[in-house]
Amino acid sequence: MKKKFFLNAIFLSLFLFGCSDKENEDEDIGVSSITIENVDSNNAISVKKGTTLQLEVTTNPPVNDAALVYESGYTDVFSVDHNGVVTALKEGEATLTIKSAKDFSVFITATVVVPNVPIESIQINNLANDTIELEANTKYQLKVDVLPENATVKTLNYQSGNSTIFSVSDNGLILGLAKGCATLTVSTTDGSSISQNYIVKVKRAKVNYIGGTDMIVLKGSQVDISAGLSFTPSTASLEGVVFSSSDTNVATIDTNGIVTGISPGEVTITIKATDGSDVSGTCKIAVGDGFTPIDRTNFTVACSSEKESDGGGKNMILNDDYAKYWHSEWGPDAGLPHWLLITMDDNKTISKIKIGRRNSGSVNTDTKVVEIEGSLDGIKYTALGTINFGDNNNHVQDMSIEFYPQVFKYIKLTITESNRPPFANLALFQPYVLE
Repeated sequence: MKKKFFLNAIFLSLFLFGCSDKENEDEDIGVSSITIENVDSNNAISVKKGTTLQLEVTTNPPVNDAALVYESGYTDVFSVDHNGVVTALKEGEATLTIKSAKDFSVFITATVVVPNVPIESIQINNLANDTIELEANTKYQLKVDVLPENATVKTLNYQSGNSTIFSVSDNGLILGLAKGCATLTVSTTDGSSISQNYIVKVKRAKVNYIGGTDMIVLKGSQVDISAGLSFTPSTASLEGVVFSSSDTNVATIDTNGIVTGISPGEVTITIKATDGSDVSGTCKIAVGDGFTPIDRTNFTVACSSEKESDGGGKNMILNDDYAKYWHSEWGPDAGLPHWLLITMDDNKTISKIKIGRRNSGSVNTDTKVVEIEGSLDGIKYTALGTINFGDNNNHVQDMSIEFYPQVFKYIKLTITESNRPPFANLALFQPYVLE
């Protein structure tokens, strides 16, 4: 048994040494010619990108690959290994050279062509019935398959049929903008002229916040709260909201947001979205029989400037004589804006403020726009409203603002616009409480 094993080992060693000797012998053999069998009539070899091709080479005299040198040169179009296997890397053309390992003067060249692989089809995977659905203000990333996988140019062009409904980026990211339907066109850019159309359906965004403005209404009167509603996002809608009143004995509200005052008191109005978001908001409504003027006897007034000799000065706004008034400084002229600060003798609950312009036989129309603010501490102010008397053709004497009852100690009037800049005047300031 040992003798048989020893003989087998000897035969194997002789075989291996014989093969090695054969390869070395081939390397030492000079060839007189080299032929590439798998070239076309133009001496070119076509290999698709991402694939390989075994070169068919014959020599005279015949030798194995060890006697040959395969070169791809300085190119990134293809590579070739020592066994003559060509790997196509990218579209283009480059030269293949095969030389005799013994004599580099014996060689042959051919052109390796890696042709453009056109796109044959495109398909969006994440949609149903060729339709893409999303909400306004949300994004949708397309997942597109390009076939064949080894297509040379896979870049696609995305185009929105209506850029007010949705937009689409260069990488297929859709952004819903407004409710509606529009066509998305996806097309190739490699010259294959393939395109696909899809429907993009943008739904209104769901409401995530509803806010209301607190208001007042007199008994037997009505007020529309819809104008004071706010919501987010802006691409949502309050269409179809449901209104309800916390106490219909005080105030009722109809489907259009019209509140009717029934009896003095306060109610909370709830505004509920019906878009599936289950979001709701509230506002308060104060109902009263009417407004009662607040006594101004112990009020004081400060101002940015005044011409006391013209009308009597700042304190004149605390009486009801329109021929006595405050006037901004002139000679030299004080510039806009002008302000007057009224300090009340105590904290007051206020729901209405009326201001009036000078009248010395006729209404003086100099004062145009007045902004009204309230404060408890004289530092932090709350905007209450703006009065705009209009241009010189509007001879209205008084105007007022009404708002949900709030407690203030300070009221600031800021005149920001004049019909005869920079001059302005005021003859009346009167706050009211809702009873």
